[in-house]
Amino acid sequence: MRELALKQNKILIVPTPKLKKGFLLLEKVKDPKFASTIRGMFKFGRLISINKLPKIEFMVEGSLACSLEGVRIGKSEGFSDLEFAILLEYKKIEKDIKIATTVSEIQIFEKLPYSIHDVCIDLIATPKRLIRISRKIERPDGIIKEILDSSKIKQIPLLSKWSL
Repeated sequence: MRELALKQNKILIVPTPKLKKGFLLLEKVKDPKFASTIRGMFKFGRLISINKLPKIEFMVEGSLACSLEGVRIGKSEGFSDLEFAILLEYKKIEKDIKIATTVSEIQIFEKLPYSIHDVCIDLIATPKRLIRISRKIERPDGIIKEILDSSKIKQIPLLSKWSL
């Protein structure tokens, strides 16, 4: 997905691993194949202040599994949900932004459990089909301070203003 976006000359915004350094911005790269890799993103991308990020129009989330209700399960570390919440708090996305995921058919379930901080998806792309979700599960309004873990706040500088 990253390589395709770069080949189409889209601006690509990628979170750094575990959001430790914020976000990288990639645009107009000569080698989209390499630039779309982790090493390539750090070589060709530039770290950008969250305040200088352009408005984001579409997101792709990684998933280990997802449901036909739009629930997605990642690696259970909560970074994708935090990325959404942070971007929402800084007004870089709208709450109803379209969010897609890519999975194989065996990773799709009818239902999956979810929590109040989980961000549901709108589209599931598999090698065989594109599934549009009629999302009924409400997305969070931003950072949920009551469940914010102090170790995450220490880990992610962008969360420092919620440590009060």
